[in-house]
Amino acid sequence: NEADIGSNNFELTNFADNSSETRLEQDIFSLRASYDLSPAWTLEGRLSYTDLLTEIPNTNVNFDLAQDFQNTQAEFLARYEGSGFVRRGVIGIAYENQEEYGLNDTLGAPLGFRFEAEGEVENRSVFGEIEVALASNFFGFAGGRYEEQDINRSVDLNFFGTISAA
Repeated sequence: NEADIGSNNFELTNFADNSSETRLEQDIFSLRASYDLSPAWTLEGRLSYTDLLTEIPNTNVNFDLAQDFQNTQAEFLARYEGSGFVRRGVIGIAYENQEEYGLNDTLGAPLGFRFEAEGEVENRSVFGEIEVALASNFFGFAGGRYEEQDINRSVDLNFFGTISAA
């Protein structure tokens, strides 16, 4: 039985232009745990979260960008390892949610432009795989995965007060 917890924070500023306040910030958190039910069966769980923020303000009057990306993933598995006809196997479920937001707002500049985009992707799946011993040195594999995905995106563009949405 084991558990791992991890965290990683990263921040970088002024990497594109010394006259701007460019900033890249990334936070990652993760958790992994496993539990042995028996000599043949193990349960595993993984959870992770990532947040990535990029800001590039005022590099010139027509560019003022901010982007934020957040991702959450979870996966739960039951693993089997034996010595009979079925040698190995895994069955599991997985979930992922990803949210994005981007903005470039320079409506007050000579080139009046505003771009705003946001979206969300959600993914769910169930999967499994087995390995069987057909002979002493000959193995067969079978597996499958069922997955559903929802994608929602919106984009708003504004040129000198004229709004377009997609």
